[in-house]
Order: sequence, then structure tokens, then C-alpha cells
Amino acid sequence: MSDFPFVYLNHGPLDPDTFHKVDTACIAFREPASEADLAFVARTCPAPIHGFFYADDGLFYCESLGDVYDFEVAEGWGGGEYPVTEEAAAAFSAEVERWALEIHERTPIAFFVGPGATLDEDSWETWSRQQVGTVVVPWLERYLDTHPDLPQDDPDDENTDLDDDADDEDWVEPAAPMNRDTLSYLSQEFDVD
Repeated sequence: MSDFPFVYLNHGPLDPDTFHKVDTACIAFREPASEADLAFVARTCPAPIHGFFYADDGLFYCESLGDVYDFEVAEGWGGGEYPVTEEAAAAFSAEVERWALEIHERTPIAFFVGPGATLDEDSWETWSRQQVGTVVVPWLERYLDTHPDLPQDDPDDENTDLDDDADDEDWVEPAAPMNRDTLSYLSQEFDVD
């Protein structure tokens, strides 16, 4: 048993040199997530990665809206000092961790892939990297087995974001359906074939 609640790749203070115009995060749930759970995740997503969403009962993927990721982090966590400073990167990292832990309390997370890359590996990041072969890969294999009709890409090639003022009850679908192209972005984070 671990002292960590879930696998968290890119945990810890992020390297300010990894902040560019666009970034993403992905959440894999231990059990199927409800529409209300997904609405909560979308609604509470930190602004820099609150933009485009892809989701289903097992996965939630978010991506910054346009070429604004680094600017939004600098504005929101660094007092407008651009480019992103080490202090702003650390503050934003802490916000992303708070968001992930809040989600986990509501809907347990199997693994979380945060934005960017860490400045230095901390113990949670180190442990998480060691779990890729035993937690992440088997989870993805089960996911693909239970989602055999997962399309190659977004069939409508459109995506919507969730109205921040919407209640869970008003939420119908804040995201485009998960697809294999979006899922393939995860492979960039793993040290396995």
C-alpha cells in the first residue's frame, strides 16, 4: 500500500521552461464517472487548462483554449510577470494538485496526468512513474477492452466547453466524446511501448 492516493504523473512544482501556448491534463477514474461527476470536473478545472474537453465514463481530458496557457498561468499565478516564473509555476502546480485531490474525494482517480513537466521529481512523482507498468498500462488495456467502439477521432470535429454558471442538473454534455486520437496523447507521458 502506498502513502499516495493515486498515480499522479507530473506531480510537484512544474518547470517554468515547459510552459508553452497549449497544455493538457487527463484523469482516469477507478470506477465509471457519472455525468454529474464529469460536470463537476469540467466546472472546477483551472482556467489555464479549461477549454476543450473530451470525456466519457472512464476518462476526462482537458486542453487549454487556444494559445493562452502560459499567459493565463503568468496572469493568474504570477502577477502578470511573463514568461512564467518558477514561483508562478509552483503556485499553479499546487492549484492543479488541489483540483485533482478535490476530484478524487468525489470520484476516485486511478491516475492523473498533469500538465507540463516537473522541475525536480518529488516522491509522489517518483512513485507514480514506477506505477506506469502496473497501474496505468493495465487500466488502459481494460479501458480499451470495455470501449471497443471508441472512434478514431471526434466524428463531428467539434468540442464545447461547459458554461461556468451551469448547474450539474443543467449539464448535458460538456465534452466531445473520448476518441483514440485524444487517447494517444497520453502515450507521450509513459516510458513504455
